[in-house]
Amino acid sequence: MNLAASADLYGYWNALRCGGAAPERGDIDPGALRAVLADTFLLALDAPNFPFRIAGSRAGALFAGELRGRSFLEIWREADRERVKLVLQRVAQDAQPYILTAATSIRASPIEVEATLLPLRQGQSHCRLIGSLAAHQSPQGLGFATVGLLSLISADRLFT
Repeated sequence: MNLAASADLYGYWNALRCGGAAPERGDIDPGALRAVLADTFLLALDAPNFPFRIAGSRAGALFAGELRGRSFLEIWREADRERVKLVLQRVAQDAQPYILTAATSIRASPIEVEATLLPLRQGQSHCRLIGSLAAHQSPQGLGFATVGLLSLISADRLFT
């Protein structure tokens, strides 16, 4: 974990779960995430295309628009979608957090993006995920141009 958005969200998530596999979806307090809320998103894990339920403004700005309702898989290169899908399934089935590192570019300038994927309980299942999506550096021209599709560099399980 290299970014403050990832570290802060993970720290909050870890404290909420109190040693369990994952905290309840209803325990998430957006006010407690104020510093990273713009980088944060919620995904539905019980739908085949893993849609964004909510996405912060900085996360959306990377892709020049509202992410809500779009598939999380759409922001990845076609060649990486199956691997990303497998990671999302592991998050849902095993309640295991992951961090994805990806490369992309904006106006031909390379940037690295970090995505944190943390399971949430809703009743007895892990059908939601809270995560963060942030660039390692502020890309020049963000807001005027979009980043390209994400190219997966690594998918690392976070040991809790």
